[in-house]
Amino acid sequence: MMKSTTSETVRAGRSFPPGSSVDRGGVNFSVYSRAALEVDLLLFDEADDAQPVAVISMNPRSGTRPTDYWQC
Repeated sequence: MMKSTTSETVRAGRSFPPGSSVDRGGVNFSVYSRAALEVDLLLFDEADDAQPVAVISMNPRSGTRPTDYWQC
């Protein structure tokens, strides 16, 4: 399970397409990095907010990196 500060459901995502994409089930996030050991996805309500409203940590233990793409 991914560490998350949000009460929303976070599931494993798809590696394609890269970036963020909206689908019927919500939003898929996919980030490429061959060298990263962990990726934190920070979500903000507004572009100029100082603090995120949610942080989703993607790491090898969470199953969010089957390839060089981190996804949720």
